[in-house]
Amino acid sequence: DGKTIGITLRDFPKLTSAGEFTIKFADVVCGVLDKSCGITEVKSLHRNGQLLLFLRIKLPPRTEPGDVTVSIEPLGQPEFNVQFPLSYYLPLPVVREAKWCRSCHGEASCIVMGKCGDGESPLESMVPSSGGGKMVVVIENPPLGLSFGQQTQTM
Repeated sequence: DGKTIGITLRDFPKLTSAGEFTIKFADVVCGVLDKSCGITEVKSLHRNGQLLLFLRIKLPPRTEPGDVTVSIEPLGQPEFNVQFPLSYYLPLPVVREAKWCRSCHGEASCIVMGKCGDGESPLESMVPSSGGGKMVVVIENPPLGLSFGQQTQTM
């Protein structure tokens, strides 16, 4: 989902609750000073005679891409400290939807209940070569600072 990671630890003490760990993302200590991150799930697993510990961890938000060092340590047991790099990245923008209407319902919303202002269904992923109208574009993960002004162009 991009907001959590799942990790499995081997040869780690058996712990059953999130409060038994200290987790850091670079200099952010989760759950103490920063409630935006921390362990959301702890499971002990037995596989091939080994005790494995599965953790689901909510990631702290970050606006810049780059690597951070993640540190996981059972409270009072620094000899079991685990560290690994984690790369944050900015996902690429994706156009999820592009619909054209000859007329809109108003300035706030062009398409209402799947219909344009003239009662017609919008054209999907195409625009007529003449006649004007409005294009509604839905972008997932838009670039930071992206904004659109109202522009009118006659062909």
